[in-house]
Amino acid sequence: MSTYCDRCRRWFRSARGKQQHERDSSRHNCCPVCSLDHWTRGDLLQHYRDTGHRIVCSGCYNGAGANWEPDSQGYRDHLVRQNVCRTCERHFDSPSNLQHHEMVHLEPSIRCFGCTRTFTTLGGMIIHLEANTCSSGLNLIHLNHAAAECYQWRHFVDAFYRDDMLAYRPLNLTYDEYNQQLLPYRCPTCASRFSLLSGLVQHVYGPACGQTMAGGAMGKLIHFVQLRLRYYG
Repeated sequence: MSTYCDRCRRWFRSARGKQQHERDSSRHNCCPVCSLDHWTRGDLLQHYRDTGHRIVCSGCYNGAGANWEPDSQGYRDHLVRQNVCRTCERHFDSPSNLQHHEMVHLEPSIRCFGCTRTFTTLGGMIIHLEANTCSSGLNLIHLNHAAAECYQWRHFVDAFYRDDMLAYRPLNLTYDEYNQQLLPYRCPTCASRFSLLSGLVQHVYGPACGQTMAGGAMGKLIHFVQLRLRYYG
């Protein structure tokens, strides 16, 4: 039995012939799962999102979008090769840039050690303290003192600076006359050096080395600092 395509104004000898035409024609946007035709490609992509018939990545092809079968190896490979954010579908030049971007999608859940503000990352919360913006009055001096006082300090604090940190001395004023870069912190695993505790924490959360915050020296450091800052406050 013949059937008619309204969009293309063509007759077909059978429904199967019309369906083949709709799949092959650039004027049609048919879902391969339910065969529903859409007027625009954007409508089709939205249909995929609403039904889950395909996974859509809007960041592909300069925003034109691409789609994959759900849970396909091709889609998983695409995420890795193109450093794709699964939340907003943006593409990034490197895994580290993607990791940094993904923090914007986190809900603020890390409460400040001194006040009621919450942050998306531990590093962001520590920066808040180092910048002397915490209403509790806690600041960089208190952070340095707590880190130096921790019984595991040898793993992450340079002994050269420890006495001054314990004495609540501002390192930038103490050592400015020597015109040297202040690097009192170091990574327990790769020995990278940092001027601030926040730098060390951000390094550990990044992909640069195998050090983690789960237990070990870094876990003990953060736990100790939290307890000491509560005492100071």
